[in-house]
Amino acid sequence: MQSTCQLPVAKRRMVPSPRAPRRHTRGRVTPVGIPLSPVVLVISISRILTNAGIMGVTHRCRFHPRFCRPGIPAMAGTWPLGRLRTVALIGLASFVLSGCATGMHQPAPAPKVAVGQSVEQVRGQAASALATRRAARAKQLYESILASAPDEPEALTGLGEAEVLLGEFGAALDHSRKAAELAGERAELKARALHNSAIALLLTDRAEEAETALEAAVENDPRSWRAWNALGRARDAHRDWEPARAAYERALALAPAEGAVLNNFGLSKLSAGDLDGAAALFVRALEASPDLAAAETNLRLTLALRGQYDEALAGVAAASMPDALNNAGYAALLRGDYPKARVLFLKAIDASPSFYEPSWSNLRFLSSVEQRQALAPRTP
Repeated sequence: MQSTCQLPVAKRRMVPSPRAPRRHTRGRVTPVGIPLSPVVLVISISRILTNAGIMGVTHRCRFHPRFCRPGIPAMAGTWPLGRLRTVALIGLASFVLSGCATGMHQPAPAPKVAVGQSVEQVRGQAASALATRRAARAKQLYESILASAPDEPEALTGLGEAEVLLGEFGAALDHSRKAAELAGERAELKARALHNSAIALLLTDRAEEAETALEAAVENDPRSWRAWNALGRARDAHRDWEPARAAYERALALAPAEGAVLNNFGLSKLSAGDLDGAAALFVRALEASPDLAAAETNLRLTLALRGQYDEALAGVAAASMPDALNNAGYAALLRGDYPKARVLFLKAIDASPSFYEPSWSNLRFLSSVEQRQALAPRTP
C-alpha cells in the first residue's frame, strides 16, 4: 500500500495578510505549516540563514512569466550570510516535505464507529479520512481497530500519520516505530512507518535521527520518492549539500514532475548559495504545480537575492505586498545592498494598513549593522 502521508498542494496565499497574526519572533522565523493534499507539508524555515501552464521565456528573462519585466536581464550574484540571524522575515523559503501537514484546522470529534462494521470497512474509512486530511476522524477509526488488535502494524502506521497531521509528534513517533518493528517482511509498510517516524523527527528538529530512519526506509523501499525527498531535507539540515543532492535526484528519477521535490531541491541549492540552480528548479516546480505557493515564494526570494527586485515583486497582490516588500528588503540586506534594503522596508511599512512590526524590526537591525560597520577599523 502506498503511503497516504503525502499531500498534493492546495491553493493558498503565498504569505499572510497584513492583518493576519504574524507567526514570528524577534531573532528567528517561526515554522508555519501550510496544508496540502493525500499528506504533503510546506513549512517556512529560518535555517536558510544558517545552514502554471507553459513557461514563457524571452531572450532576456529566464524565469516564470509572472516574474518577467521587459528589459531586465538575468544577473548572477551571491550574498553575504555572515551573522545576520536576527532579522524578522515573513513567508520566506518554504520546504515541502513528503510528510504530514501540521497546524491544520480539525473538525469536532466525529461520532463513534458504527456498531457491526467489519475491520476492513473501518480500515477503508480510516484511509479515506486520512487521504482527505480529516485527521481527527482517521485517528478515531484507527484507534477503534487497535482496540481489538493492538499490534496491527497497518493501523499503527495510519494512526501515526494521523497524529503527525494533528501535531502529536511524540505519539506519532511511538506508534510509527512500533509499526516498523511489527511490519516483519512487509517492506513497503515498514518503509512507510519509518518514513512517518522520520517526519515526526524532522518536525521536532531531530534531523540526525530522521536521516537514520529515512536511510532504513529507502533500503526497504528504494522506489519511495517521498522517503528520498525527506532524506534530502534531513541532509540539508546538516548542510550536507552533495548527499542531499543525491537524495533529491533519486526522488526526481522516481517522480520527475513532482513539484514538492523540485521545490525542496531548489531550496537546498539556494541554501548552498547556488542561485542559478535554485531559480531553475523553482521554475520547474511552478511548471509542475502552478499553485505551489512555496515555490513562488522561493523564486521571488531568489530573484531578490540576485538583485532583481522588480521581478521579485511582480504580480504580488496588494494585500500581500507588505510581506513581499519586507522579504525583498531582507534579501537586499543579505546582499549588502543597505540603501535598497532601507527603501524596501520603508515601502513595506507604507503599504501596510496597520502597524507593520517586521519591517520596523528590520530597520532597527539594519541601522545597528550600519553603525557597527561604521565603527569597524578599515583595512588598508
